[in-house]
Amino acid sequence: MDETKSKTQPDHENEQRTQRTQSISKMLLDCATAFYKLIGTKYHIVLGKSGKSISFDLTFSRYDCHHLMGIHYLSDRPDRRSSAKIFEEMITSAEYRTHIASSDFWSKKLADRIACTSVLEQLIDDNNTIFHYNNKGATFQTQIRAEYLMANSNIPISEDKLRDVYVFLDKKDNSDDRFCRSIFPRTTRDFTIGQPKWTLLYKKKYLPDGTESVLYHNKNYVLPPHTS
Repeated sequence: MDETKSKTQPDHENEQRTQRTQSISKMLLDCATAFYKLIGTKYHIVLGKSGKSISFDLTFSRYDCHHLMGIHYLSDRPDRRSSAKIFEEMITSAEYRTHIASSDFWSKKLADRIACTSVLEQLIDDNNTIFHYNNKGATFQTQIRAEYLMANSNIPISEDKLRDVYVFLDKKDNSDDRFCRSIFPRTTRDFTIGQPKWTLLYKKKYLPDGTESVLYHNKNYVLPPHTS
């Protein structure tokens, strides 16, 4: 009786480990595929405060997704290749996804971050709450460096409850475009405290196929000439 238990227990543990790895591997593929659809998409965003307005374009690159997903936190899966190469293999190689998914450092926190990245397009489409962000203005210590903070409320990213999600935007090194630097759900710390809030005036989405759609237009904002 005891001998039978000792034999079946490792089999059960191996089965659980295999199921867990398969589940994470699918989550990785779903996330990378969702982000891939954003490449070539552009958002034109206009913000206002105190009678002044600023505008910028938000774009997406193969280099962005690896960090957003948080894969760099898996210290037992180091990879010195470019983040773009890692992203491409995440989509094309089931073997690589299994390698990443079998890490000993997976956690609920990381899974939630990947879930947030999977719905990034929805978050940006629906967002109308943007703050100017400065980590020195935070009421707690943080290493996040960004220019803007999008705050999204009641997002269904996990099975247990709705979550608030933060998307941090920063300026690209080689252009005036902004990119998504970091993303994660709110826990106990409120990153919006101490950060000045902008008013969203206008948001337009440009898809790779040439389709354009105005997602938001504040009734008090007048478009400059030759724009629509």
